[in-house]
This record gives sequence, C-alpha cells and structure tokens, in this order.
Amino acid sequence: MYRLGFLIFLLLMKGLFPVSANELKVPEGNIISPMLRSTHFVSDIDESLKLYRDILGLDIRADLILEGDRANKVLGTKGKKVRAVVLKSGDLYNGGVGLFQFLDKMPRKEMRVEAFAKPGDAVLVFITTDIFGIYNQVKKHKYLIASSPMILFPKKGNAKEDYEMLFYDRDGIGVNLIQRSVDIID
Repeated sequence: MYRLGFLIFLLLMKGLFPVSANELKVPEGNIISPMLRSTHFVSDIDESLKLYRDILGLDIRADLILEGDRANKVLGTKGKKVRAVVLKSGDLYNGGVGLFQFLDKMPRKEMRVEAFAKPGDAVLVFITTDIFGIYNQVKKHKYLIASSPMILFPKKGNAKEDYEMLFYDRDGIGVNLIQRSVDIID
C-alpha cells in the first residue's frame, strides 16, 4: 500500500500525470509560481494533526510513507523513512500544508517555551471565519499564544474590523489567523 502511494508520489513529482487542472502556473515574467505548499518537519505527526486537522479543519489530501533512494536523495538523507501528510482547505490543491515526520529515531527538537516571534520563525497565515472559536480551542489545548484575537489596524468609525491572532504549534511553527470584517467586540 505504502509503496503504491510512493510510486504515485514519484509519478506526480515527475509530471507523468497531472496533479490538478488548477495547479499553479509560473506567471509570465516570473521564474517561480505563487506558493504551492509549505512543508514542515514535525516531531509527532499525529499530535500535529490534532491541531491542523481537528482544530483548524484542514482536510487530508495525502498520507503516505516516503522511503528508498529517491525519497532520501530529495530530502538529502540516507536510509530514512518519512511519513508525509499533505493537508488542504476545501477543493484547493494550492497553498496546502505538508507535515513530514521521520519514522527513524531522530534527536528530539527542544520544545518551544516562549510565545513571541523571533528571527528564523516560520508562520503559516490563514483566513478564518471563526477566529474566536479557534482561539478557545487553542487556549484549551495549551498551545503557546503570542496574541489573542485583536484588531491590528483599527479604522476610525468602522462598525466592523479585521481581527488577527498568532500562536505556535507543538514544534514552534507559528499560525497567524485573520478574520475579516467582524463586528467590533469590546
């Protein structure tokens, strides 16, 4: 089963059959497309799925094992086995989040203890329709919260504003949520 999944993954990478009719194109005059996916190596993929799938509501597009010479070559590793889960929102295949976990014994990354942005941080930015509900879940599950939902750029006289928040997953990856045009909450 996993070998079939890996074969499909390799065929997709080689372009032998299309990923999607809506796959991003490189705009004329540019040499790269808008971002297709952001991939993050995590210490515990099942723990990460509790956030990205269960709280944020992303759907699993692919869940497979990468192993063998070709997979290791592209990752710059030798003899490693990686579980790869690619998540997406709705029917969109672009802008997804890849979560990769080495299944071999790897040194444990130090747990992030500070809830503020610093050089080298990666932050995923999502638009949401439920910033306060997600905030409550994030708080309940004790993720590191840099900021609760707040108005970042207030506009005088508006009855509605954009709210934004920032928190960190268990591996220290930032998640910035934005909800547009929300009734102002005092």
